[in-house]
Amino acid sequence: MNFPPKIDLLMLNAGIMALPQRELTEDGVERQMQSNHLGHFLLTSLLAPNLSNDARIISVSSSAHQFATLSGGLEFDYLWSGGSTDSDYGFNGWKSYGQSKLANIYFSQELYRRAQERGDINWDVASLHPGVVQTDLSRYILGVENWDRLSGLFGNDGESNDSSNNWLQDGVSQTLSSLFSILTVPEGANTHVQLGANAVAERPWKAAYFEAGKKQRLSDVALDVAAARRLWQESEELAGLGENGFFVALDEKQGAATEMDRLEVS
Repeated sequence: MNFPPKIDLLMLNAGIMALPQRELTEDGVERQMQSNHLGHFLLTSLLAPNLSNDARIISVSSSAHQFATLSGGLEFDYLWSGGSTDSDYGFNGWKSYGQSKLANIYFSQELYRRAQERGDINWDVASLHPGVVQTDLSRYILGVENWDRLSGLFGNDGESNDSSNNWLQDGVSQTLSSLFSILTVPEGANTHVQLGANAVAERPWKAAYFEAGKKQRLSDVALDVAAARRLWQESEELAGLGENGFFVALDEKQGAATEMDRLEVS
């Protein structure tokens, strides 16, 4: 896989939400946990050699992380499997989503801590809640068939396929927005853009959590260092990063550069 030679900003934004039934990936991991956390973890590890020394790494979490914090935090006997290892018993789509969103926050915190401990990189890290946004992330809440009907009416870009339906599109949008404070996609991207464009004055972020462009206070459960470390260790194992762990690709690149310098000197 070819990556850009230098990356100054990494935005970890992929996600799925509230699956109606348990789905395991080919790796045997609950699908939301793999899509929302483990994939980001592995991607960041693979990109580490290409990240600039002062790169910014932003994880898109959610206020839904509170589903996990209010019940005591990550449940490691549930987290990766989504319930019983041999059946769907005990699975809850919202529970798994909340667990994955708390994992986003823990990943940001542990990544920042470990980058600081190394001393040779100066990455700044943050996580954010974008708000409730008009995207197809909610398709499992309405049901896939109902969502597809709605998408067919409006089109993939949210615009009506029939000008006679504009009134319906506007009415649905305004009603949902007024009832649930649902944001448009540009509105929902505001915090992403502000952090990505380095337009937030509060630097360094030091793994802070943002909403509406402002730093937010996290609960003690969301700041659990021991849980974040355990998540990191289990993520390394499941991502197949071996004994050298998350920074293996970065260490190999630095080792090769050191050897090249040594050969040039000799």
